[in-house]
Amino acid sequence: MKLTLATAQYPITEHKNWDEWVLHTEKWVAQAVQQNA
Repeated sequence: MKLTLATAQYPITEHKNWDEWVLHTEKWVAQAVQQNA
């Protein structure tokens, strides 16, 4: 049996392409910086 499990404390978004992923990640990091995370 093969079991794959992912857990996160943040929403996992499926992006349509690499550019969307980059934009999302840059936004996410900028938000964390603003919150002193």
